Amino acid sequence: MPHDQDAPKPDQKISMWWADSGRTILQARYPNRLHWPTIVAHVQEMWRWLDTVAHMVSFVLDVGQVRYFPPGYVEHVSKIEETMHPRVELVVLMGSPLVWELRTIYDEQFNERPHPFAYADDLQMAYALIQQFRRGGSLGALQPPKHISN
Repeated sequence: MPHDQDAPKPDQKISMWWADSGRTILQARYPNRLHWPTIVAHVQEMWRWLDTVAHMVSFVLDVGQVRYFPPGYVEHVSKIEETMHPRVELVVLMGSPLVWELRTIYDEQFNERPHPFAYADDLQMAYALIQQFRRGGSLGALQPPKHISN
């Protein structure tokens, strides 16, 4: 008989908002526990928001609280990548070197990157990366090490 601690924990809400009045940066905060139906619904909602503008949009995704990765990462991320919205400019993952490492491993394994990704420790660095990218600058110098060691 399963114990309560073995039961799946419910999803927590993903918060999302426009970070600037020009609607050029979409920001989202992810909770520590999510499951794929919630993530897929969130991505579809992000694409609907992008349909409301006629310009490129960068994302700042605060993944600092994420502590649970649902099964099927590769399969689900591949499906999300296939539906990528054409107005995605830059995606900045913020606050979790672990999530950045997982993304890096995925990219190396499957050689997929339909749009640029970057990593930032905090919001100030995220905005600096977006500005640097928009000016045509390289993001490489501001990325964490390719592989994180303990």
